[in-house]
Amino acid sequence: MKGDLVRNLRRLAVLVLVASAVTGCGRKGSLEPAPSASAKAGAQGEEQKADQPAGGISGLRAKKPPPVTPPKTPSILDPILE
Repeated sequence: MKGDLVRNLRRLAVLVLVASAVTGCGRKGSLEPAPSASAKAGAQGEEQKADQPAGGISGLRAKKPPPVTPPKTPSILDPILE
């Protein structure tokens, strides 16, 4: 009974280590489209631009919000971060 518990804990520890190693692999950032998909999208985009009147959907896009400015007052964490 005690040996089963130890064996299961070891298996769990190995699975956690493997899972953390696998999730750390790869590049950071957004996914890149396949080369064939970007070529198709470019061709379709040109066709749609010819069909749409001036203004089109581009006038409905949301505008970027203003950048966030940090507060001028000191924080409790400032001595730790310096």
